[in-house]
Formats: sequence, structure tokens, C-alpha cells
Amino acid sequence: MVKAEKRGPGWQEWLLSLSCTLLIGYEQLVRREMETPQTAERYYSLEAGVTTLHFLGQAVALACTAATLLWIILANKRVFQTTIFALAGIGIILCWIEVLRAIGTQPNSVYILTELPYRPLNNMGIVGAQVFGTYLILRGRDLPGPVWRSLLTKMGLAACLFLFQLIAWELLSRRMG
Repeated sequence: MVKAEKRGPGWQEWLLSLSCTLLIGYEQLVRREMETPQTAERYYSLEAGVTTLHFLGQAVALACTAATLLWIILANKRVFQTTIFALAGIGIILCWIEVLRAIGTQPNSVYILTELPYRPLNNMGIVGAQVFGTYLILRGRDLPGPVWRSLLTKMGLAACLFLFQLIAWELLSRRMG
């Protein structure tokens, strides 16, 4: 019996694409808020590099969705999976760079960002990092045994990743803020 070769993206890429589409929509909302005069979001958006980080974050989310669509059209191209892997890693890094950037502006600024580490950061800050990190976990090697056991283990790892990020946020915000 010949094993059928997988063609096209799996449910993990579909889920990542849906999540990235939602993150892109969120980014459009944040951009509108950043244009409102005399708000903390507006003052934050005027800081050096913030607009660039938002642009790059949105570009990564859009590129993940585009790579999945191209994978559907040009089925069976492993280059797309590798590309999405790399983009997910870049997405995590960009989210955390902006988290650290936002913490660094707080002590001596005339405004206070009250909704950190989620708003007004690119890809929702640590939520975006969680989306990309969960994708990487879900795409990891399956454990031997039933599929449900492997999926539950991966979801447990994703929950641990979120808790780790929250703890990292608390420690960093106390130290830098």
C-alpha cells in the first residue's frame, strides 16, 4: 500500500491564517486610534521606530496568510511550510521587541499606556507572539500514540507558553517600568 503524500497546507496553517487575518484587522483598528489627537496611543505612535514595528508586524501576518494561499494554489511545495515557520519566528521576535520598546518609554513619558502588553502593540503584543508560538508548537513532531494525546500535549505546551510570556511580562515590566 502506497501512503498518500500530503498536498497543501494543514489545519495548522489554516488556523494561523485565520488568526493572522484577525490580527491584521486589529492592526487597522489600532492605526485609527493612533491617529486620534492627544491620546496615549498617538503619543506612543510618534516615538521613533513604532510605526516601523507596526508595519513589519502587519507585513509578517499578511505574508503568513499569503504563503498559505500560495501553498493551496501551488500544492505540495515544502518551501511554503519553511517560509511560514520562519515568518512565525520573526512574528514572535517583532511582538517582543515592541513589548520591550513600549516598557522602555513608560518611565519618562508624558503618557501612560494602560493596556500593555496587548495594546497598542503590533499583532496585539503577547497575543500575537502566542499565535505564532502556538503554530510552531502545533507543527512540531507528533508524539507516538493516539493523535488526541499528541494534540492535548501540544495544547498544554501552548498554555505553558502563554503563562511563560505573562510571567516574563510581569518581571520585565517591574524591572524596566
